[in-house]
This record gives sequence, C-alpha cells and structure tokens, in this order.
Amino acid sequence: MSDLPVFHTERAGDVLLVIPQQDLGGLDAVTVRPQVESLLGQLQQPEAVGVVVDLERVAWFGTSMLEVIHVLWRRVHPRGGKVALCNVSPVGREVLRVSQFDTLWTICATRDEALREVGAAAGMED
Repeated sequence: MSDLPVFHTERAGDVLLVIPQQDLGGLDAVTVRPQVESLLGQLQQPEAVGVVVDLERVAWFGTSMLEVIHVLWRRVHPRGGKVALCNVSPVGREVLRVSQFDTLWTICATRDEALREVGAAAGMED
C-alpha cells in the first residue's frame, strides 16, 4: 500500500485542478478509494463546478484512471460543469479516442488552455 498521495489538487476559482502523481494501474482500490472520496468532497462545494486533470506526470493510463475521471465528470456535469484534460501523452490520447471519452471531455495541450476551457464553461471570464 502506498503512503504517497495519488493526487495533488489545487483550486483556480471554481475549478478543481487534479494532478495525478502516478499511474493508478499499480495501486489497489483500497489505496485509491479514500483519495477519490477526498476529490469528490472538494467538489461538494457549490462553487466547484469544473475539473482540470493534468496528466503531465502520467505517461500512460488505463481503466482505473478513466474511472476516476468519469466519477469526477459525473459529479460536475449535472451542475453544468465540465472536465478538461491536459498534457495528455500520445498513448493517453489514443486510449481516450478508442474508449470514446474524448467525446465527453475536452483535451487541451496545456494547463492554461484547459483552465480557460473549463472556466468558460463555468461562467468565468478570460
């Protein structure tokens, strides 16, 4: 079991920035679940309406990461919120394309671009 946090988070106005620190593939659900619950708790606040997932530290990912992102999307989508991913590796882009999650989530090249995308959806001005 890992004692290291799987996700680092930051806030940018009403957007929660989630930065995975490692791939979830090697971790068990018992390790990941409390950290996902923490992310969901941060989205309980009414002003938290968007999520940016910065995958810069994750070269590849599988169903575990997709499920985490999907859970976050399900939390914000009913409120009109949006999820954007940034710094996605070429392999990650292919995973998103094949799984068709690229139709749910915006994929951006940079964190700033993703924050603008989600912020615009959340009603923030540029």
